[in-house]
Amino acid sequence: MSNIRVALVDDDLNFLIMLKNAILSYFPQLEIDVYEETNPNFYKCTYDVYFLDIDMKENGLMVAQRLREQKGEHIYLIFVTSYGTLSSDGYRFKAFWFIEKERWEEVLPEVLLALKTELMKQMLAIRNEDKR
Repeated sequence: MSNIRVALVDDDLNFLIMLKNAILSYFPQLEIDVYEETNPNFYKCTYDVYFLDIDMKENGLMVAQRLREQKGEHIYLIFVTSYGTLSSDGYRFKAFWFIEKERWEEVLPEVLLALKTELMKQMLAIRNEDKR
């Protein structure tokens, strides 16, 4: 999973640091940037995967909507939330996964394995398309 760029967006800096370190312990080759809030530079950058807190200053669902409009369908959105009831709203934006903050350490390995599998399928599809 080299050359994969990941953005972590959450208004809790301590959580961002813990999440980043945990992800890097599984896949140290990933490029990960952290954002405590969105800003114009955030939207100018392109990432393959976005971990978005739903409940932050700029609502994570609105961030997802803007990302889908700007970046299209080829990005992976993973919502992180303390409010499980909000997760169903994320399906409108074709979320790849929802992680409840209370269980994030338990669920993260499963999420990363599923993401790795999905990214490998995507890379194979691109290679097959290039050979035509």
